[in-house]
Amino acid sequence: MDPVTAVFLPDFQIKQGGNFTGFLKDSTEDMVLNGKIARLTYKGLEQTGWNINANATKNSIEVNASCKKISFSDSVFAGNFKFILSSQNDHVDFESYWCDYAGSGGNENGNRSLFSTSGIIKGLAQFEDYPRIQIQLEPSQIVLADTVWKINPNHNIVLDTASVSIHNLSISTTTQFLKIDGQIDSTEKSGISVLLSSFTLRNFKSYLEKKGIHLDGTLYGNLFISHVLHKP
Repeated sequence: MDPVTAVFLPDFQIKQGGNFTGFLKDSTEDMVLNGKIARLTYKGLEQTGWNINANATKNSIEVNASCKKISFSDSVFAGNFKFILSSQNDHVDFESYWCDYAGSGGNENGNRSLFSTSGIIKGLAQFEDYPRIQIQLEPSQIVLADTVWKINPNHNIVLDTASVSIHNLSISTTTQFLKIDGQIDSTEKSGISVLLSSFTLRNFKSYLEKKGIHLDGTLYGNLFISHVLHKP
């Protein structure tokens, strides 16, 4: 597959063993694809243990995929990813799950209670006005540094060919709060506004310490990030 990916996905490389099986029926337009990839890299991220199962008909597509481990560095990695996509007509329902062992004292064989970071994110992507894509996240949660963060469903995310718009996307715990608003595009005035309340730097402690960075404290206030597509 390397000659194909070199043309269409130049940042994608299969490093070790992969095989795919399936069939396509012209008469019914049905398709089944099952695949496994032992090890691959994409934009520098090494990933192991991919399994993909896809079924498609004339009007729908269903995809189930899982990944054992994604390495962000030698000491920071996440595992047990699972992705579920279900597409029909002009919308896609998606779900993603993961568990992160970094900084938890666990490993691939560790107990689930040891995981310091995990997540369950569900949502809907609508393609009625394609190439404009509207994304709505359903009630979801992320566990970071053993703290549960909940995603507020009352928001709006729009992806377009030249911009990303985010309105009222908030993530909170019982004591901490983070809210994102703004638009990312190529204009100088575009940017993202971030509101922080009681946001503790302990959320990133395990990752930062592995980089030799020691920070502590709590953040309050507003942050505006401009030139996101260039040099923020």
